[in-house]
Amino acid sequence: MQVGRAVCHLGVSSGTHCGTVAYQYGDEQFMTTDMPASVPGDSGGPVWVTDDDDQDHIIGIWLGEKTSADSSRRYGRFASLRAALAILT
Repeated sequence: MQVGRAVCHLGVSSGTHCGTVAYQYGDEQFMTTDMPASVPGDSGGPVWVTDDDDQDHIIGIWLGEKTSADSSRRYGRFASLRAALAILT
């Protein structure tokens, strides 16, 4: 996943929100910015990107959020769907 790429997620509790990939976290997780706070019930929802032909592609599973070590920034967090599927095969 490319840093700076627009992504969206659907949370059962909070609805649909879009933001930007800020950085990769570990091997297969990504942090996002520019989204409202995640709330209980949002975890497990789909994360997707929209391509140039306006087609949506699910790329991840929403995990919730993480706060920076100094508590100055809040990030959304999702896991790569590709990595999750690789575990099953």
